[in-house]
Amino acid sequence: MGKASLNTEGLEIFVTTLQRMGKESEQIVDKALDAGAAIVANAVRSEINLLPVGKEYGTSKRIRKTVFKEEKESLSKSLGITKPKKFGNERNVKIGFGGYNEKGKANILIARSINSGTSFSKKFRFFDKAVQKSKKLAVEKMENIFEEEIKKLSK
Repeated sequence: MGKASLNTEGLEIFVTTLQRMGKESEQIVDKALDAGAAIVANAVRSEINLLPVGKEYGTSKRIRKTVFKEEKESLSKSLGITKPKKFGNERNVKIGFGGYNEKGKANILIARSINSGTSFSKKFRFFDKAVQKSKKLAVEKMENIFEEEIKKLSK
């Protein structure tokens, strides 16, 4: 009758890695999310810098094709990233605009009106463009960080 032997060393390493991953998974995911969000936020900031500046006001008959310098500066300063938070089974970060400009207007409303346009101003899809341009790079960065951290745990 033949003999069979089982080398459990590899299995023990695998189980240990899984246990460590379970304990540290939230920190790994948070690190990856932060890196991905930073890439997207930098792209948004770059798109804000490309917005055309002017002083004219728009009307329903003459659409404004620029943004005010103060609005542009306020958006750039107020852009931020939240800390990763758990929502159900997911962890998310939010990239957006907080606070108010010098005139008391909410920066999020300014951003939305510039991004979507109004009846008196042209739309500049700066936020949408930034997300679209940076999404692939952000996902790749998050995947790389996740893989690196898993490799560290398996050693």
